[in-house]
Amino acid sequence: MEREISANRSSATAPPLSNKFISFADLKPDRRDVGGKAYALAMLSQAGFPVPAGIILTENPSSPETWQQLTEWWQKQNKPPLAIRSSFQAEDSGDLSFAGQNKTFLNVTALDNLKSSITKCFQSVNEDNTKAYQEHFKVDNSDARMNVIIQVMVEPKYAGVFFSENPKGGGWIFEFIEGLGEDLVSGHKTPYQVTQKRTPKLPDDWKPEFQQDIIRYGFKAKEFLKYKVDMEWAIDHKGTFYALQARPITTKNTQDAPTNRFVIKELKRLRRYNAPSTVWDGQTFAEWTGFPSYLTFSLWKDAFGPNHAFGNALQKIGYLAYDSSLSLKSDSILERVFGHVYVNLDKLNKLYFGPIPYSVKTTPRPHLKFDFKKLNFKSFLTAPYLMYRMAKVSWNLSTSRSKWLSECRRELLSFKQKLKCPSDPNFYSTFSDEDLRDAFLKNTNTFSRETLYWPIVLIIMVEASMASLNALLKSVVGKEESGKLIQTWLTKGINTCTYSMNQNFHQALSDLNHRPFFLSRYGHRGPGELDLAHERWQELGSGAFFKTTKSVNISTRTKSSGIEQEINALKTIKKELILKEWRQLKEMLEMREQWKMELLKPYAEIRYQALEIGKRNGLGKDIFWARLSEIAKHRDSTSTKFSSDMEAKISDRKKRFKTFRGYSFPNSFSLNQIEKYLTDDQDSSCVYFEGQGISPGAAYGTVQVVTDYSEIDMESWPEDAILVAEATDPGWTPLFLKSKAVVVEKGGVLSHCAIVAREMNIPAVTGINKCHHRLKTGMKIWVDGNKGRVYHG
Repeated sequence: MEREISANRSSATAPPLSNKFISFADLKPDRRDVGGKAYALAMLSQAGFPVPAGIILTENPSSPETWQQLTEWWQKQNKPPLAIRSSFQAEDSGDLSFAGQNKTFLNVTALDNLKSSITKCFQSVNEDNTKAYQEHFKVDNSDARMNVIIQVMVEPKYAGVFFSENPKGGGWIFEFIEGLGEDLVSGHKTPYQVTQKRTPKLPDDWKPEFQQDIIRYGFKAKEFLKYKVDMEWAIDHKGTFYALQARPITTKNTQDAPTNRFVIKELKRLRRYNAPSTVWDGQTFAEWTGFPSYLTFSLWKDAFGPNHAFGNALQKIGYLAYDSSLSLKSDSILERVFGHVYVNLDKLNKLYFGPIPYSVKTTPRPHLKFDFKKLNFKSFLTAPYLMYRMAKVSWNLSTSRSKWLSECRRELLSFKQKLKCPSDPNFYSTFSDEDLRDAFLKNTNTFSRETLYWPIVLIIMVEASMASLNALLKSVVGKEESGKLIQTWLTKGINTCTYSMNQNFHQALSDLNHRPFFLSRYGHRGPGELDLAHERWQELGSGAFFKTTKSVNISTRTKSSGIEQEINALKTIKKELILKEWRQLKEMLEMREQWKMELLKPYAEIRYQALEIGKRNGLGKDIFWARLSEIAKHRDSTSTKFSSDMEAKISDRKKRFKTFRGYSFPNSFSLNQIEKYLTDDQDSSCVYFEGQGISPGAAYGTVQVVTDYSEIDMESWPEDAILVAEATDPGWTPLFLKSKAVVVEKGGVLSHCAIVAREMNIPAVTGINKCHHRLKTGMKIWVDGNKGRVYHG
């Protein structure tokens, strides 16, 4: 160790360079403007830590003289290979690491490469990913200055990262690989992992003193720098240890361990109110990306509770719904699990079938299985009545669909005629506090009780029609061919108003004169539109559009007669039944989109009212962190007293959701599976990911992971972009226009993602668990929409 420190000090005692070049030895303790990475290395070097010799460039050299100084310094080090690394002024703070955001060049040996690498490092501050990172974390422009480190390369036998505190708990931890550490931090190689509690089988030539050096220097750095340290290190082929970087363990966006207090509290809550076998399903609300706001969730939760739209729609069809005589009492089937929205299938199936002796199984897809443990005297007595109700529902769905469809059509027309919603987001600014609050509560109550009623009836009928059509086709052409036929018909034979909206959007991109028309007709919609917290296109104005010169191929619609000719060509006596089912399904799907187009108008109005309430009580956009019930029970919800009462609750909710963002579950899972899921180390290195094709075709391209639509710079997307997200909705149309394919975790063959993808002739795959975490921006992948697979590597 003394030999290493003295060698390091000898290289650090060279004469001072110009003010554009600062050696590690000459950096003053108050020069934090050189960036966290450079500052930490310089301070560690001055303290005698084994840091490879290096200098800091505060500006990109611009004259032959300055390049000459740099060359002379390099020659004094005997011209070893160099590492050229960025040191952004704001990076490596306690909150932000900027990890991987800026450029690094290794093993630079030629002067031309040195010059270009330095220039590229300085220029990387202006790259789109760095700008997006700065914008997302609100980095002040005064901190947005780049510095560059030039450092003697270490030829590592092993390289790794040491954390003085394991983010998942349990003391220190370090990981390492053989060779350069770049493949470790990029995730290209699976590392060895050593923790305070566990040591795996290590390479044969690994020596105990290596671990001793890593831990000793790691904790010495923690003590010296006075923060929990994340230290990159290397051990060369002679067994010499080097510290390559030391920064605080960042607190932002860290995935929390199951021991986190919010996670523990959530698990306790779930256990308190649910049996271990309880199953949740997230497919119904797959279009909600991330977590819906508290206000949004509470509104929809009411809609799926007793005496509201969902229960009344079930009763219309003939299901039991919230039948008190059978103790089918519940506040709602819609629930949050770790912030995400799911339908409680145990509650839902009781609303359908009552207390029958069945359990819900999650694999391969949610289904019922007879459970002898649930067979009791009560279920035996009620069985005849429940069987009668089930038969009645089946009869109703087969004989009354045409009548209900006609009713639904009339109600849609009536709804459109009565609809009077302001398009101006500031319309309610002139209302008195009392009138504003009353209008808000009236509109939310009407929406959850009445507005959603017929759309839900329609959705139930769509599911029945799909099942009926699929059953008929399977009996004629087989299971596999049946699925292909239905997908083709849905691709070419459905003419939705969403398709028209997409055409108008594309026209508005290139025609400024068309934009006012687009906003007047579709301004009440927008990206993430199911969440009240998200802006509508009307609010975004010109920001709703992006510049493009690319010609986008939106598929042409096949006339209905074309699909009908295919059906009539089938060699089966069932073709009349198939034709009838297809016609009904087509009309239902098109009407479903029409209903959504209209009901989102009063939905946008609720958003505008909430924004005005938030403006008056001082909460602003934080109003969406309040529950509907909290606003309703406070007569003074438009006053600052309401905001002061809500302040602590909102703060706690934001912290909790920050933790929950690190957790993502399958579409369907049981309470029993949650804890196992949390502790499993999911492997993302498989050759391909298996999912479900929802739009045919195949495409190869570059992954673009999207978690928040509002942060995307369209112009930075590559020509071969593949959109990867948890889920999408029609408001993401601009991204579809720029994508070769789509990969999502959530959404089925009838989802809006599937509809838009098929209409634009781009392949799409769904059901790839945690795809937005497992697939990284920049990866090259194949998307096979026919087989439902995503290939990597």
